[in-house]
Amino acid sequence: MRNIFNIISLFIVVCALVLSVSCTPGSCFEETNAYLKASFYQTSTDRAVPPDSLTLY
Repeated sequence: MRNIFNIISLFIVVCALVLSVSCTPGSCFEETNAYLKASFYQTSTDRAVPPDSLTLY
């Protein structure tokens, strides 16, 4: 009787862990976009220069 209680308890804990780390519909398959806009080239000389500022969204 004690062994069955332990097995059922373990099963419930494992199910709770699996459900807690599983993906919600649509959240794991969303496209990830990086919104970093920086210019690393001067347009007049086509020379690589460090950016003055970065814009993060």
